[in-house]
Amino acid sequence: MTAAPSFAKSCDGKTDASSGARDTNHRRQLWSRALYGIFCATMSLPQRIVLVVYCLLLVYCCLWIPFHVQTYRQGVGSTGYYRMGYAWLWIGPDRYATPDVTLIVLRLVAATALSSAAFLLAGIRTKAAVTRRPDPRGRKYRLDMRSIKRHANGAFTGRING
Repeated sequence: MTAAPSFAKSCDGKTDASSGARDTNHRRQLWSRALYGIFCATMSLPQRIVLVVYCLLLVYCCLWIPFHVQTYRQGVGSTGYYRMGYAWLWIGPDRYATPDVTLIVLRLVAATALSSAAFLLAGIRTKAAVTRRPDPRGRKYRLDMRSIKRHANGAFTGRING
């Protein structure tokens, strides 16, 4: 797969289409590896299912919302509000009704707490999938986190101790 040429300036000031394409491809690969590391290497299948259900629940909580209408009495001002029920965000039950923000926040907090508990419970019984290939010589490597450095071009380097 070839990337579309980008006309980036190289170090000597000349336009170099291939270096721009390489940078874009390298950036895309880094993002892909990062997302794979977060969502595939560190999570089990039940945890990924809980994460997807949580995202759907958040969308539901933000689109199917409770509405209320403020009540006023002349000379007194606001005397409270009546709950109008639930409706889609873009429709609303009445033109005087406004979204009930406290109930929306309560629903979001409850959904987050429930999903967090389900996520932790889903991770107790199963181990995360191992994504590293074993070394053919039998050595185990580990990355020394203190040696990681970020360079001016945005690349990271580190030392592997074996």
